[in-house]
Parts: sequence; structure tokens; C-alpha cells
Amino acid sequence: DRDGKARLWVMRGDGGEAERAAQEEAAGDGVEWSPDGRSIAYLAKETKTEAEEKRDKDKDDARVVDRDDRPGRLFLVDVASRTSRLLIPAPWKVEAATWMPRGDRLVLIGTDRPGSDQWTNRILSVAVADGTIEPIASPAGPFRSLRVAPDGGSLAYVGSRSAGPEPEDLFLLPLGGPQGDGTGRDLTGGSVDRAVEEFEWQRSGELLALVQSGFSSRLYRVSPGGGSEALPVLPASATAFAGLGPGDAATGRRAATTSGGAGRGMVFIAETADQPPEVWMETRGARPERITRLNADWDGIALARPELLRYRSDDGMEIEAALLMPPGSRQGAKLPLVVLAHGGPTSRWADRLEIWGQLLAARGFAVLYPNVRGSTGYGHRFGTMNRGDWGGGDFKDLMAGVDYLIARGVADAERLGIGGWSYGGYMAMWAVTQTPRFRAAVAGAGLSDLTSEFGTEDEPAYDEWFYGLPYETPAGFVKSSPLTYVRAARTPTLILQGEADVIDPIGQSQEGGEAPPRHPPACRRLVREVSEVSAVSRAAVAAGCAAVVWFGLLRAEPPAPEGSSRRAWTIDDVVKVRDVLDPQVSPDGRRVVFVVSGPDEDENAFDTDLYIAAAAPPGPRSRNAKQGAASPAFTAAAASVRLTRSPKPDHNPRWSPDGSLIGFLSGRAAGGDGDEGDRGERLWLIRPDGGEPWLPARINGSVSGFAWSPGGSTLALLVREPKSAERAGREKDKDDATVVDAEIRRDQIWLMDTAKGAAVQVTRGAIHFTDLDWSPDGKRLALAGQPSPRVPDNFKSDIYTLDVTPAIAPLRDAAGGAAAAPGTEQQAAGAAGTDAATPALAAPVPLVTTRGPDRSPRFSPDGASIVFLTQDGGDEWYANQYVATVPAAGGVPRVLSRAFDEEADNARFSADGRSVIFEGELRLAHGVFSVPSSGGEIRRLTPFDAIDRQVTWSRDGRVMALVHESPSQAPEVALLENTAGRAELRPLTRVNGWTREHDTVSKEPFRWKAPDGKEIEGLLVGPPAPSSRAGTPLLVIVHGGPAGFFSNNFSVRRGVYPVQLFAQGGFTVLMPNPRGSGGYGETFRKANARGWGDGDYEDIMAGVDALIASGRADPERLGIMGWSYGGFMTARVITRTKRFKAASVGAGVTDTVSFTGVTDIPPFMRSYFGAWPWEDPAVYTSHTALFNVKGVSTPTLIQHGEADARVPISQGWELYVALKEQGVPVEFVTYPRQGHSPQEPKLVRDAMHRNLDWFARWVLGRTTP
Repeated sequence: DRDGKARLWVMRGDGGEAERAAQEEAAGDGVEWSPDGRSIAYLAKETKTEAEEKRDKDKDDARVVDRDDRPGRLFLVDVASRTSRLLIPAPWKVEAATWMPRGDRLVLIGTDRPGSDQWTNRILSVAVADGTIEPIASPAGPFRSLRVAPDGGSLAYVGSRSAGPEPEDLFLLPLGGPQGDGTGRDLTGGSVDRAVEEFEWQRSGELLALVQSGFSSRLYRVSPGGGSEALPVLPASATAFAGLGPGDAATGRRAATTSGGAGRGMVFIAETADQPPEVWMETRGARPERITRLNADWDGIALARPELLRYRSDDGMEIEAALLMPPGSRQGAKLPLVVLAHGGPTSRWADRLEIWGQLLAARGFAVLYPNVRGSTGYGHRFGTMNRGDWGGGDFKDLMAGVDYLIARGVADAERLGIGGWSYGGYMAMWAVTQTPRFRAAVAGAGLSDLTSEFGTEDEPAYDEWFYGLPYETPAGFVKSSPLTYVRAARTPTLILQGEADVIDPIGQSQEGGEAPPRHPPACRRLVREVSEVSAVSRAAVAAGCAAVVWFGLLRAEPPAPEGSSRRAWTIDDVVKVRDVLDPQVSPDGRRVVFVVSGPDEDENAFDTDLYIAAAAPPGPRSRNAKQGAASPAFTAAAASVRLTRSPKPDHNPRWSPDGSLIGFLSGRAAGGDGDEGDRGERLWLIRPDGGEPWLPARINGSVSGFAWSPGGSTLALLVREPKSAERAGREKDKDDATVVDAEIRRDQIWLMDTAKGAAVQVTRGAIHFTDLDWSPDGKRLALAGQPSPRVPDNFKSDIYTLDVTPAIAPLRDAAGGAAAAPGTEQQAAGAAGTDAATPALAAPVPLVTTRGPDRSPRFSPDGASIVFLTQDGGDEWYANQYVATVPAAGGVPRVLSRAFDEEADNARFSADGRSVIFEGELRLAHGVFSVPSSGGEIRRLTPFDAIDRQVTWSRDGRVMALVHESPSQAPEVALLENTAGRAELRPLTRVNGWTREHDTVSKEPFRWKAPDGKEIEGLLVGPPAPSSRAGTPLLVIVHGGPAGFFSNNFSVRRGVYPVQLFAQGGFTVLMPNPRGSGGYGETFRKANARGWGDGDYEDIMAGVDALIASGRADPERLGIMGWSYGGFMTARVITRTKRFKAASVGAGVTDTVSFTGVTDIPPFMRSYFGAWPWEDPAVYTSHTALFNVKGVSTPTLIQHGEADARVPISQGWELYVALKEQGVPVEFVTYPRQGHSPQEPKLVRDAMHRNLDWFARWVLGRTTP
């Protein structure tokens, strides 16, 4: 198939270029050389006539079924001239052909009956010279795979005893003499009584036949005169195993042919359940040897090996089955069980590589392959026992196998699944309509309605043999159709179907349920990795992956009591959880606009859009408001409305002072945009009641922030300086060498008139502005500015004021550049530009210039004071951040939050100006606090052990909104109310309401003592304390920072470490907050300065030991992981102990010396280590993994973003090389385009998958194929 159509090609046996031998399109695999090698008999389709081609081109191509088909015809190709001629014209349809020894005739299987199929074929011979046809076998078929004896005196063929799909035997038919009634003599039906797959004549005149025998294949020597002998010449791996995939399970061909023509031995294709197919050579008297390594990709992959079982069905019939167990599984584990039914039904399971089961076993499932009655390989009687009885005795055989494994303690009776393809799909559909015992089902290309199946499939005679004709005997068709009983089905069912399936058309699946989804993205990595191996088709693996994810329903514990609808979590569920951000209360307090972040699968990004909700009148409220109380249940909440839709993020919404408009930032495209590449983000406006957003003005530069003036007519913006014309020209010419730190583009202050669409740049110079706020009189701006956008310069930020009145007149005179607002006639007037030579319209005046960062200024309601955040003269990266005020006219700052020993954030004056409201961490919680603006006692406004963040309020301060989440509550917007002096939360949104349908795993505080007596706190996620002292496998996750911390946020968070899925898999997860963590005060936060991996290591190990001592953790099954600083700690831990069975290092600092020179935050290391590496190298080399890596043996997964500027990927390479060169099991996964953490849904899923698989493999002993 080199040009879109399969054709006949020839090439020399010793190589060279292939040449096309015929123009006709092939109609199958029928290619037979003549004995003299001059001709080829070739099955091909007739070429369309000119009239037919014209009808096709003109679309005048109505088709008469059967008459206008282009089936296989027999052509004869002259090899030398590359010419072909039609040997047998219509109406003959040819299925197979073979030459007579003299080369004057061909023997073939074919029919001249229109619309007929293989069940009515005949055996014929045709003269090569003139195409004269003579019948050989008079009864109708089916016939398959015919061969003429070397002496030309007889013909052997494979066929069934009647015109139906019975197990096939090997027949012998005399040629050239008296033929009796033209019926072949059955050579194997009595002596072998097993279905024949392939056969070959030997020069001795005997036949070798490969036959199905239970789960294996046997080779027999068959005498034409009668009798047969089993030949034990095939190796164990030659036992055949029919693979379940998108086609029928019985289509795999296993050839056994003589080698060299002298009968000295044979070559054959062999495989087993744990050995992909290869070619073998057997020489008489010698052990068979494998002569190919086509599937060497599979070497080293631990595949499960099946156990052969025999059990009794309910009527005493012995049934044979194979059981696949997860590698490393323990006796009596009571595993979730998936029963896979084979296709056919005239097929079987055999000892061949079967990808569905291997994928399932690798993930902890037991898999049963039953060969129920009707299967081939067990004799003629057994193979026809389900005739007219689909879903009867065969289904009882299947259920008997389930009960047998439950009785043996292998299977958990509460976690059963069933699946299959074709007839196996039928059995899955049948099962869910007959019994509620299965918790999940996968039906691939299954039959749901036998009556419609008869009329739509391409082999109606197949169904006729089993049930007759539906218009003569309809009762049997109806009785055995799952669709008849579908109202009783309650089992969650995944339906998989090929859209072009002609055997079981897609309508069968659409009758039984919804149309099939795409295979889950969670499996795409497996599709990519496994299907590149030649033994497995991509479609089969795609279907298998879909089945694996669906059967993940069984991995949860047994179902909750009746009335509970809780479901287990999947990776796709974790990714689907949406974050809620930046709620903004309207000035009148009636509405809240907020941001929702979730996956956009089409764009492969986490997109953000604006939503809006009404702040409804108070309803039922929680009365539990005491300190430490559990957060309120979010059961009643208002519906929110999506306000924007764009593939680019929409974010940072801000109300206009009159509440008529909402401004927001977005990188979306606008009408009239030219081809100027990446424009960055721009300011957009939208009405709160919906409609299309519009650009009020076009500015040459990306907008990073903005604020409405008190009157609402003007906006102040932070706009990035554009590239200079000289720089843009050099980039275009690719003459764009860069001098580091020499070409800095800063954010400057602009003013915009939203009505006119005009904008002017106000500031110029060497200050990069990061925040701004208007004074109440609309004449000044409070600003935060620093030398450059570089991260270390954040610690050089100061507070400024800017008088904007000099810019008002230029703004009034500026030309408009707005895009038209919807419903107006205003037109775009071009872009407001910049000129580097133009002087600034106003100059900022320094207000606070203390050492260290001063940022986030906000005016008081009366304009007399400014509140801001400061480290009060400190510039260490681990120091506290305080709330302070300063007179707007200038003066000495006053710190208000000294008593709050943590990092304060988001500070603003209350509506009446009498207090300052701010946020901050407090151990495991994040809350909202208040302090009098004149100084005094700090009061907590959110007394819940939860996360309450990003609080805002209405103009009068009566309506306050924030984002609330807890271990059992996904992020939502809530209103913070005060009733009789008690704080209460009222739910406002249910963006993540669907998460309440899923399981919750406990997330509880856990405290222990470090070796030096410090109290350390963390969180435990997982099953409750076990009754025995054995303990559960334990995973430790170390947070980043190092000043990060684990908190009481929602247990299910998208990211690289799926805590909830670890817990569902039976792990206990410890998330410690060791010394150096935030939330416990500055002294605790700086306790690991100059000691990374010392005291914090001891804290973590003490927590592990405490869990082991309490019986919660198994000391022999420990794993550790972490990202960023957590990656540093993980790498450091494996250099100090061998107690962990596996580790995962994510974006970790592995060499503190080289990291200091390549990170985007070099002063960070000087701050924590008290010196630069060239000043005190010993403190760096003694606190790094790389300089202490010798002797490490822990299997380690390394994950890193290729575009990581914070911890560059070279850090991952350094650890990888060090471990690899020492022979440590290590896998290094890099993520293209990703910065310090994966930000694309596909790659987030990949990272989660790899961590789940890594710890399952090395801690639990489960391997993934």
C-alpha cells in the first residue's frame, strides 16, 4: 500500500528496489507464484470502467447492492512484462487460489452467487490457458486454506462439517480420478477433534497440521490414509494465544512450514502471554531456536504469566480458564477482578500476548479468561454447545469462574468487572442486563440486538446458523438480545466501537448506550509507548487503555451503603477540579465577579474565564463559629454565570466605580489586529449582564495591571515598554545577540480615557512599576516600583506617589484609539504609540525607601494615609512581611502587625478606614485578619481551620466575599458575614459541586517531636489506622519553598503528586511541615538557614518513625517525593538513608553550587547560606545531593520542565548522570515548553501517571508493561 491502494509488488530475494507488478487494487492477501516462477495468481478488484469513473466524478453514483460490488477476481500476472489479465470474470468471486504442480491449472475457492459469502463457497479448478472452470467439490462450503499435494493427486483444505461456523477440520479430496460425490474426507474430525489453524504438505506426502488445543496449539502429522500423531516439537512459547483487539480474537495466523523443502525441520511463529511473537526454527533432532528479535523492545518488561485453571460449571461441565495476577500480588489479597470474554463466539482464549489483561494486571487487577462452552479448541461437541443459546450456558460458565475465584479468596465479590470485544462485548452487555454483581463493564463492538445485527452485518449466514432467520424464528433472537432486558441494567458501562465496523456495525453500540467517547487522555502515554512494539496494534492498545481507566471504578473500596453516590477519583477527575480566584464584589454589593481556572482540552492549557454570581439574600447559615471549627458545608449555593469565553486566559476583573462595567486582562485577539506577533495582554471591558467584550483603546505594550479612577472615566495602567525599533529590526534580521542585563523593558504608568479610547504614557525612566492605586480625589497614584522586572529586584521595591494632574490635559488632547463598544457607532482610530525621546508627563516621588521590599500600596478612604507591605528593613528571603502605614504626604512608616509572627498579605483599609484588613498563614490554615489602623490588637475574622483567601468587599463594607476551601470542600466563593459578633460563611457558588459525588479520604493533622524536641506538624492522608501492627505503605511528599507549607486546602489538587489517588491505592501519605516551613513564625521559617537537609531531614524522618511506631506505616514499604525544594530534599534524603524503596525528584536543586549561577534568583542562595559559593564553598558542597551521591541505591524518578528558569533542567541532568553511572534504577522525564511546573493538561496527567506507576512498581511491587 504505497500510494493509497494495496497493489502487487515484486523484489529480488537478496534485496533491491521493489517494482510494481500490477495496476489492479488488491482484494486480499491472495498471492501465489506459479511452479515455474514466471507468473503470479493474484486476487484483485476489477478496474472501474470509464463510465463508472465518470458517474463517481459527477456524483451520479447510486449503487445497487451486490451487483455493483467489486469483489476479489482472479488475475494472472506475467512477472517479466508486468502485465496482468483477468482469468475468471464476473460473476465469480474468488477467496483463495493455489497452483497445480504442472502449472496448467489453478484450484480455487469461490462462488458465482450474488450476495453470498464464505458459507456458500465452492472449490473449483480453472485452466490457465483459457479460463475454463470445472467444479471439484459440489457441496457448499465454507472452505478455507487449500493446498494441492506435491504429486497433484489430491487436495487438502480446511472447512467445517456443515455450512456454518463450526470448529474446522482438515479434509482430503482426490483429484484426477473418481471423486464420488465430490465430498472431501475428514482427516482430523475423529482422531484429533480440534479446530485446524494452518497446514502444510510434506514431500513424503503426509500433512503437518497446526490445531487448537485448549489454551495451546499442537502440531500433528496427519496421514492422507487416516490417522494422526501429535508432534512434541514446538517450544513452550509456541502455544498460541489469540489476542483480543479491535478485530475478532480468532484471526491471528500461526504458520508452520517446511524448511528448505526437504522435510528436515520447520519455521514457525510462536508467542505466549508474556512473550511477543517471533520466528523460530526447528531442525530435526535439535532444540527449536528463535531466529528473530523483532520485539526486542519488550525485553525487560515484566509481564504477568497466567495460571491455568479448571473448574465446574453449574451443570458439571469442566471449564478451562486462565488467571492473570498482578506481579508481586500476595495470597488472599481479594483483588478487584475483571472477567474478559473472548470474541467469536467460535473463538477462544489461548496463550498469546493479550494487552488488555496485561495493562489491568499491572494496575492491581486479577484478570480471568474463561473458555466457556462454544469456544474452539475443545472438540466439535463443546464448540457447538451454545448454538441457539447465547447468554445461556456460556454465561453460567463465566459466572461459575467468578464464584470459583471468590471462593478461593482471589477475587473481591464487591469489586467485579467484565469486558470483551465482539462476542465478548455481547457477553459484557448481557452480563449487565442479567446481574447487578458487576460494578463496571466495557463492551467493545458488542451485539446488543441480534435481530438488527442480522440485517446490518456482512455475515448474516453466521447468525442464521446459530438462530435461523429472524422473520421465521424471531423468539430466539429476542430472547438472547441484551437490548430486550436493558431497563434492568444499572452497571456503569463503557462502549467502544469502530465507526467503520461491518461485522458488528456501530448501530449495535448506539442501541445499547451512548456513542463511544475518545479513549481517555489518561492513557495516551501508554498508547504511545506500547503500540510502537510490532506485536500490538495501536487501536488495540487504545481500546485497552480506555478499558483500564474505566475499570478504575473497581479500584475503590467496596461501594458505600445504599443511598450514597460517592465515586472513586481518577486522574481525569483530578485535572478537572477547577480553581476559583480573585472574587470582586460590585460597589453596591449585589454581585460578585470571579475567575475560574480549568482545563481546556482543545488548547491543551489551563484556561481562565470570568464568572459572575448574585450575592443572594442570606439563607440558612452555619452556627459553628468558634476557633478551630470545621468549615461550613457548602450544600446550598447560587448558580453562577460564565461571563467570558476565550482560548486565551481572561483574568484580573475589576468593577468600574458605578458598577456598570468590568475591566479585565486578556491575551485574546481583537478585530483589526495586524500580524504583529505576540501582543501580550490588553485591557478589555465587558458589561456585567453579558455581551461581547471590547478594547477601549489599543496600546503598544502588554498590560500587567490597572485601576479605575474614583470618577470612573480614567484608567491607570501598568504597561510594558515595547521593543525598540532597532531591536525589532535586529531580531527580524537574526542579528540579535543579547547583552545580559543591558536591554531591560520595564512597566510604565499610562492613563486611558475609556470613553474616547485615548491613552498616554505618563512615566519614563529606570523604575519598573509593579502596583498602583488611586487617591480618593483622583489626583494622585500610590505606586510600588523597583529597578527592573527581575525577581531579585523584588527585594528592592519602594513606595512612590505620582501626581497625575499634568497628564490630564495631554490625555484630553490625545487621539482616540478605541475599538467600538457593542451597540455603539464608535470606530477604531488606530493605536496610541510611544516615543522614547518624549519626556515623561509626570515624575514619581519616593515615599518609603527602607531596605528590603516595600510593596502593594493602598490609599485610606480619606486619602491621608497609605497602607503597604514591608519587611521593615530586612532583605532576607525568609523574613516576615508586615502591614504598615505611612502618611500620604510623607513621614515615618508605622508597622501595625508586629504581633502577627508570619507573612501578612493583601492589606487594605476597611470601608470606614478605621481598620486594616489583611491575610496570612496560621499553621495549617490561611485566614483573614483585622488590625486597627491606629494600631492595636489583631483580630481573626475567619475562625475556621481552612483556607480563606482573596477577600474583597463592597463600597460600604457590608458585603465581603472570599474563596473558601477545606480538605473536604473544593474551592468556591463564599460570603463572609457577621451575625451577633460571630463570623459565618455563606456559600455563593458551586463551581466544583460535582466533586461531592466522589470519595473523600481523611486529611488530618499529625504532630510529633523532632530529635531536638521541636514540635513538628504535618498532614496525613489515607486509610484509618489499621487494626494490625503491619501498617500500610507510606509515601512522604515534601513541599517546595523551602518556606512553603502544607495546609488544610482541598485534598484533591491538580499537580504532579495525586495525593487522593495515592490514598485510593492503599498508601498513607505524610505531608510534613519541617523546620523552614511557613505558617509557624519567622524563627521556625529560618531554622534551616545554612542547614538545608540537616534539621529538616531529621524532622521528616522523625515523622516517619512516629507513624511506624503507631502501626500506621510499614517500615519496609516507604517512598518519598517532592518538587522544587521538595525535590532538593528528596535528592538529599536518598544520599543519607536507604530506607526508602523509591524516590521521585521533581525540578529539584541537586547541586547548590551550580544552581546559584544558573537560577533566576541567585541572591536567594546567598540569603539562605549566608555567603556566596566562592566565599564559603564548604557550606554549599556539604548541603547538596551531588557532592554526596556516591553509594545511592534508591530507584529514582526525575521529572523536570525543559524551560524551567527557576531550577534549570541542568540540575536534573546532574542527578540523572550521577545515578545512571552508578547503576541505580533511574528514569529521567523532561517536559517540553514547561517552566518550573507542568502547565499543560496532557503533561500534568503524564507526570501524575508516572508517579503513580513508579511508586506502585518499586514500593508495592507492581510493574507496568
